[in-house]
Amino acid sequence: MTRLPVNVLKIDRAFVDGIEKSEESRTIIRAVIGIGRSLDLKLVAEGVETAGQHRELCTYGCDMIQGYYFHRPLDEKTFAEVFEREQTQPGRDTGGALHFLIYVSRSSEPMTQDEVLELLRPFQHHNRRNGISGCLIYKDGEFMQLLEGNKETVLALRDRIRADTRHGDFRIVAEGLLHQRTFTDWGMVLLDLDHNGNTLDFAPWKKRTLTFADLADDPQLCHAFIAAHASSRP
Repeated sequence: MTRLPVNVLKIDRAFVDGIEKSEESRTIIRAVIGIGRSLDLKLVAEGVETAGQHRELCTYGCDMIQGYYFHRPLDEKTFAEVFEREQTQPGRDTGGALHFLIYVSRSSEPMTQDEVLELLRPFQHHNRRNGISGCLIYKDGEFMQLLEGNKETVLALRDRIRADTRHGDFRIVAEGLLHQRTFTDWGMVLLDLDHNGNTLDFAPWKKRTLTFADLADDPQLCHAFIAAHASSRP
């Protein structure tokens, strides 16, 4: 590909069609966009038909998008009329501005690895269906979570999480406008640091234990701590 005289890379509609339902399609599209970026190529996705497909491709950084989501094929005269008319109308809704929220809380009871997994499982389908991404971290009986997505959806999920009796001391660390997702896969990365066999033994060097409640005083540090795990997979 490096030797071909091309400057645009097109993503086939076969992969676009499955982006909301198939992890394989999502992975392929993310990889193609990564290759295009590394070769300084423009990315075009074809066959976009839904707001969800459009929103996710924009999230991944696709440069140009075409498909029935905007219009069916138009002749030259009709295209000119539609183009002129739509310049004076509000832009097409793509799901609203992105919003982020970070919170910390404490588990009501110590949780096993299976219980931590079960805690997240009911939300995974909901998150993918509603364009929510982020990361949930569990350590020493505490949770820290980043939520990313449409503001209304994020706030509704926040209220649902806050009402869950399996944890308490719910505290919002920070929230606001999000320009670009930290976790590009819709879903939720889970990190159970209490049951991670690959964790190094730092006990001999520990002077004191910093809780998530302590870290919550520094929102930037909390975000950096979570963002360090952005290469993980749900």
